[in-house]
Amino acid sequence: MLTEWVRETSAALLRTGVDRVPALKPLNRLGVDSVIGLELRRRVAAVFGAEISVVRLLRGATPADLAADLSDWLTAEPDAGPATAVPTRAALDLDDPADIERLLDDLDALSPEEVDSLLGRLTDDAASEI
Repeated sequence: MLTEWVRETSAALLRTGVDRVPALKPLNRLGVDSVIGLELRRRVAAVFGAEISVVRLLRGATPADLAADLSDWLTAEPDAGPATAVPTRAALDLDDPADIERLLDDLDALSPEEVDSLLGRLTDDAASEI
C-alpha cells in the first residue's frame, strides 16, 4: 500500500503513468531531481508527517525503499523521538560569497540531512523571490 502511494505520487510529479514507475527502479533513473525530490519530501511530510532525505532519493532510492522507510517511521515507538539530532548550518548566509566558499570547501563532509536543509532553504529563498 505504501509502495503504491510512493509510485502514484512519484508518477504524478514526473507527469507520467504509474505503470512507468516500477517499485524497484531507482527514482533518480526515472527523472527525479532535487526539485522533484523536494516536492516529494513535502508531500510525504504533509500526508505522513515523516521526513525523507532528498539525498537518499538522488542516490538511488526506489519507491519500495521509501515505502519501507515510511513503514519503519509509522511503526516506530511514539516516545522514541528522533534517533539523532538533525544538524543544520542555519548560521550560513547563502548570499555571502565567503560563506558559500566555506560551504563548498566542506561539501563532501555534509550529511544528507544538511544537504536537504540547505536545498530546502535555497528553494524557499527562490520561491520567495518570485
